[in-house]
This record gives sequence, structure tokens and C-alpha cells, in this order.
Amino acid sequence: MSQPVVPKISIKYRLLQLLKFVCYSLVLGGGYGFLVVAQDQQTGIGQPLGAGLGQFNSLSVYIVYTLVLLLLVGIWHYRSQRQRQRLLEAHEQVKFREQRLQLALTGSDSEVWDWLSAQNQMFGKRFTAELHYSQDSPFYAFDQHIGLIHPDDKDTFLTMWQLFIDNGDLNATFSCTYRLQSRGGQWLWYKDLGKIVAVNTLGEPTRITGSYTNITQSRADEERAQYYGDAFKLTKDWVLIIDENFNQVTANQSLRDVFGWEAEEFAFEPNTLGITPKRLAFYRELFSTLHENDHWRGEELIATKTGQEYHVIINISVSRNRTNNRLHYILVLTDISAQKNAEKELRYLANYDHLTELPNRALLLDRIKHAIDYSIRKKDSIALFFIDLDRFKQINDSLGHECGDLLLKEISNRLTEILRGDDTVARIGGDEFVVLLESFRSNSHLGRIAEKVIREVEKPILLNNNEVCIGASIGIALYPEDAGNSSELLRNADVAMYHAKQIGRNTFQFFTPRMNFEAKERLRKESELKLAVANNELINHYQPVVDAFTGKAIGVELLMRWRTDEGLVPPMDFIPIAEELGLIIPMTESVLCKGLADLKRWHAVRPGIFLSVNLAPQHFAQDNLLPYVKKLLEEYDLPPGALKLEITESAFIAEPQKAIRTMNALSKLGVKLALDDFGTGYSSLSYLKQMPLDIIKIDGSFVSGIGRDKTDEAIVDATLVLAKSLNMSCIAEGVETKEQMLYLVDRQCHFIQGYLYSKPVEADELMEMLMINNIEVTAPELEFV
Repeated sequence: MSQPVVPKISIKYRLLQLLKFVCYSLVLGGGYGFLVVAQDQQTGIGQPLGAGLGQFNSLSVYIVYTLVLLLLVGIWHYRSQRQRQRLLEAHEQVKFREQRLQLALTGSDSEVWDWLSAQNQMFGKRFTAELHYSQDSPFYAFDQHIGLIHPDDKDTFLTMWQLFIDNGDLNATFSCTYRLQSRGGQWLWYKDLGKIVAVNTLGEPTRITGSYTNITQSRADEERAQYYGDAFKLTKDWVLIIDENFNQVTANQSLRDVFGWEAEEFAFEPNTLGITPKRLAFYRELFSTLHENDHWRGEELIATKTGQEYHVIINISVSRNRTNNRLHYILVLTDISAQKNAEKELRYLANYDHLTELPNRALLLDRIKHAIDYSIRKKDSIALFFIDLDRFKQINDSLGHECGDLLLKEISNRLTEILRGDDTVARIGGDEFVVLLESFRSNSHLGRIAEKVIREVEKPILLNNNEVCIGASIGIALYPEDAGNSSELLRNADVAMYHAKQIGRNTFQFFTPRMNFEAKERLRKESELKLAVANNELINHYQPVVDAFTGKAIGVELLMRWRTDEGLVPPMDFIPIAEELGLIIPMTESVLCKGLADLKRWHAVRPGIFLSVNLAPQHFAQDNLLPYVKKLLEEYDLPPGALKLEITESAFIAEPQKAIRTMNALSKLGVKLALDDFGTGYSSLSYLKQMPLDIIKIDGSFVSGIGRDKTDEAIVDATLVLAKSLNMSCIAEGVETKEQMLYLVDRQCHFIQGYLYSKPVEADELMEMLMINNIEVTAPELEFV
């Protein structure tokens, strides 16, 4: 068996002197020998030396080995633990930074977003958490994100995004503010910030990471703050902000314009608002009692340096400055000077007549009440004059409302001048005046005062070069003799005035209980008349108009009658009431329809007979009289000439030109027109010339005087001459005797109406009179000439 080669190891002799042993390592496994040779440096001859192995396999050596190994393991374990600890500390620091970042994002209402170019996707919690769209993953398509952007913001976002991508600058920051639509349709404001965190080999961004902030509330706050700022600057109300120490004030532009202040902020002075020291002390005390969010409201009178005064409403609110934590007082002043002036004007208008500047009804009643209270304490009487001007309406209608107003002012001045300063003169409406007398000696003294008033009123008055004269009817009532309160006293004075008018006008009457009874009776008639119209209790009576030459009835006049359980009510007892109540038009229309129906039946017996109907002045105040008459004639198939309309002179007083236009239209239609009661009212020959009249009716009051009164006969003769000159016919009313009829026929007035021929009868009775043997209604034993 071959022996292994033993390597030779030569060691310098001098080294052996220094080393007691030799250690070697990195020897491959196998059997080795150890030979030490000492070589002479001069001769180069070597001589083997003895050497032996050390005690490396002894127990002590093994112990050393074990200790060294344990030491090495300990060092390794220590280093491992330190490395692990460093890793844990680094991890905790990362978590801490993440938490701080999350808190910062959350505190600023922000979160993280990502964009990945490979999938063109966005990552962000807002898609589900804030916009409330349903999706399992927080990733969603970038195009879907673009689709949620507000139309007004989309182009801006895309432009800024594309510019950011194209630049590819790792140091640049993407910043854009825009709106996204939530699932519920609301628009939320966001501010996005981002940076490029990864690019490809071409330098193109592959990932962009950033944060987004929901700025919806802050945006709203900014807008609100802007609105508040604009409101402070531009509001027409005056705004003043005062600090809690009354040192500094801030005023808006409106307030500065009024007070002439140039600076917006300046030092507070006691006369800043132009209020008295007493009022300033009041506000200082008031402010000391107000706390944060308290409010106070009141009125104040302030004045500028120029002395201009303003009534204002002051609204004071208390707020706290967030910067210095101090209170400040916000004063909003609203100028109500115009309102105050309007209220003053309204109070004046509520208590005074705007035309005459005399007290009106409201103020009069208040003064009467105070006068009554004074009368009770003093146990004295007070008197009330109720004055109504006579013929005022005729003057007002003929000369115009301007002259009417001048007349009322003149009468007001006259009454004020002749009465005492303690007496109250009031105008309560139209041409009605009231005088309150709180002291007088006796009833005869009151009578003399009334006569003085009448004399003063009836003095001529010049109105725009027109001299006119009016009268006054006065009713007198006393407290406590005639009434128990102010309203009753005024009403009873009115009743007495009405009686003064009834007995002839331009006089005075003291109130009596009988007057009150008659006033109540009139009120009863008014109520009953209204019911009669509603229940169709009005009937038609007809009185024939006879041609005295032929003895034949050529027409009939329709006369309205009111049938009650007590019998027929005379026309003079209800026609004036109907005119005052405004019932005359519906009443006339009702009986006219019946009359045309009766006329249609009579035409079967007497084709040429006509129906004459009285119209009140109120008919001519309306614009529908012509179409109404035309409609009725067509409805009953009657010729226009079969209808004659009787009008009185009073129809021309209110609106003469309008009445004449209406009459011309009726005449053009073919309707005949007659002037009733000629000479008994307010006559105007100029109007008579303008009116398209066909007939003048001579009033029965003149006819009754034929044969007895030369004056009446002269009036009749003059009327007949006038009618002939104007190519008009005449009808004489109220003819009761043969003598009257012969007088009229002798003067070519042969159309007769009156009891001589027939009293007013109902339609059926008149039909019978027309049909009896076809004999006409004639006067007995009449001899025609």
C-alpha cells in the first residue's frame, strides 16, 4: 500500500528560535507528516530537528473550543437582535408617518389618489365614500372620472392634465380645482394636487400620485364671505360696527355717504351718530347688558353734522371677533324717514279732509266723544249742526268738478271765519259739513247761529268768472237731549237736515222724535223696496195718449207701480228712493220688457200705437243704453218708432255731452225722444237746441192752472210756441177737464194725456178698451173743432 505524500514544510532557523509551536489551517483532509529541518545558510546543508504535536485534543482545549463557539453564537445572536430591533423601529416610524399623513389628510378633508397609465385607471376613496357610487374596488376608469366633472370645469381640467402629462416634469405639481357630481346629483368641489412618481424608459409618466381635498364647504364659506362683504359694502342700509370699548368704528359706504365720512374705519366719538348725550348713555348701558348672539331692536332719531334728521330702525347684534376674542356690536340702521313722513301724512289723511283741510268724519266723531265726556262732567249740552249745501250738484255737474272743489273750499273758509275758534267745523263727505258747538246759551242762540251760517253760505261766489249762489239746509241735534252717543247724535242731526230739505231747503230744523220715526219709516221702505225688486212685485200701468182731433189712442205711457198688501204705493214714494239706492235701472229694465211684450199684443189690434217709457238720469251715465234698446226691439220684433223714451232735464246735468251723444244715437236708430216735465227743473235752452227731441211734454202742474192762473197759461202758451218753432210736437199731461182740453186744442196741442180720457190701467184692461167694438177711448160729450 502506497504511502501518502507528505508535504515538506521549511522554516527558517531563526523563526524556530522565536516560535515555540506552529499552527496551520486550510489543510485538506488526509494523513500528514510534520518534518522540521534546520538548514545552514552558508553551506545549505539541512539537519532534521525533532518536533511533536501540541495538546490540541485535550479536555482543556475542547473547553476552550466550546467557549469560543458560544462566544461566537452570542455575538451572532446579539447582532441579529439589534438588526431586528432596528427594523421594528423603522417600521414603527413608517407607521407613525403614515398615521400622521392620514391625520393630516383627514384633518384637511383630504385623501390620496393614484393614476396608473397602464390601465388608465384612477384610485381614490372619494368615488365610493363621498360621491356614493357603488363599486367593489376603489379603482375606476379615468374616463369615468372625467365623465363626473362639471361641464364648466371639464375643459380646464383636461387642458391642465394633458399639459402636466406632456411636460413629464418630476418636480412639477399638478393642481386643479373642479367639481364632481355625486350619485345624488349634488356638485362637490375638490382641489387635486399630484406629482409624477414613476416614468418609463421614454420618460413618460406611468404613475401619478397625489391628494384631493373636498373644499365644498370652504368654497361655500368663501362665497358666503364674499356675499357678506358685498352686502356690507353695497347694502342701502347703514351698517356700523363698534368695538366693545367704544374706541373704534367701521362704517359701510351707505352710512359714510349720509354722514360725509371718508374713512371706513375711524375712532369713535360721542357725536358720531348725532344723538343726544342722554341717548348715548342709554346705548352704553344697553351694550353692557348684551351678550354674544344677543339682539336688540328699536327706533331712533339721528342727525348729521348738517342738521339733517333721519328716523331709523336700529338692529343691534353682538358677535365675537375670532382673532382677538373680543366682542363687537353690529348696528344695522334702516332709514324709515319716508315711512314716518308717510305715516304722518296718513294720520293727517285719516283725520283731515284733503281738499278743505277740515277735520273728517273720523276726527269729528272723536271730538264729539270728547265733547260728550266734557259735557257729562260739566252737565252742559252740546249741539251738532249737520249742513248740506243746496244746488251744489247742479253747479258741480254744469261747471265741472274743478269749480265744485273751489266752491267747497270757499264754503269751508266762510264757515271757519264766522264760527268761534273753539267750534269744530268738519267736512264728512261730498257737500256735507258738520259743526260741533260745545258751548251755547240757548236753543234760540243756536237758531241765530244757523241763520248766520245760511246767510253766509248763500252769498254769491265767483267761480272762474261764473257767479253762482247756493243755499244750506241745516239739521240741529243736541246731547244729551236728542242722543246718547256720538254716532246717534250725528245721525239725528242728519235726519233733521233731511227734514229741512223737505220743507223747502235753505233753512234749519231742530231734531224731534217724529223725525226719527219718519227716518225709520224711510229705512223700512228702502228694505221693502229691495225685497219688492227681488220678488218681482213691480207691475205696469198704462195711461193712453189720445189724439183729441180723432178721439183715438195713439200711444200709452208706461207707469211703474208697486203693489203691496196695503195697496199700491204712489210712485213719488218709491221712485226717488229707488234712484238713491241705484235700483232704478234694473227696475226700469224689468218693466220695459213687460211693456214691450204688451205692446206686441196691442199691435195686433192697433198697429200704430206706441209705448212711452220714462228713463232716469242714471241710464244716460251708462254706455250700454243704445245696444240694450236695440236688442229689446229685435227681441220683440218691433219697429224703433214704436218706442218713445221720456227724459227729464236732470239727465243732462251730470254729463250733458254724453247724454246728447246717446240721444243722437237713439234718434238715428229711429226711437222717438220726449222731454218730460219741461220747465219744472234746471232748464237750459242751449241744451234744448242741441238735443234731437221729437216731443215736449207740458207738465200737469201748468195744465192744472189753465182757466185759473194766467201765469200757468202764459207758460203753456210759451211752451207751445217754442215747440212749434223747434218743429216739435207737444203732449199735455194731467188734463182732467174739458175746459183744459179745449184750451190746448185751440192752441194746436191735440195730444192729450190725463184723467179726462182714462186713468192709468193694467194691460188687460187697456186691451179691452181697445177691442170694444173697435171704438176708441174718447171723452164724453167731446166736441172737436
